[in-house]
Amino acid sequence: MLFFSGRCLAGFPPHYKSNLPNFFMIIEVRVSTNNPKPGAEEKDGLLKVRVKAKPIEGKANAEVIELLAKHYGVKENQVTIVAGQTSKKKTIEIMR
Repeated sequence: MLFFSGRCLAGFPPHYKSNLPNFFMIIEVRVSTNNPKPGAEEKDGLLKVRVKAKPIEGKANAEVIELLAKHYGVKENQVTIVAGQTSKKKTIEIMR
């Protein structure tokens, strides 16, 4: 499920989204840890994120932040886990 500030931007090209000032979105992701093929894909309206790290000492969360920052073209400090620190289902805030 995706929530955008102000405008729904689904279907717009990435370069349009990156030019918006003070843009943020809240997304819900499902995380699969200890996976040999890291990546992100949308299935059934939910973003599924696969990371190599095990969920020990926040390593998987750090990798989720790194992967989502790369996926959305933002810096890592613009990605925050706002809910689900110890859960497979996480709520993520992404600032632009």
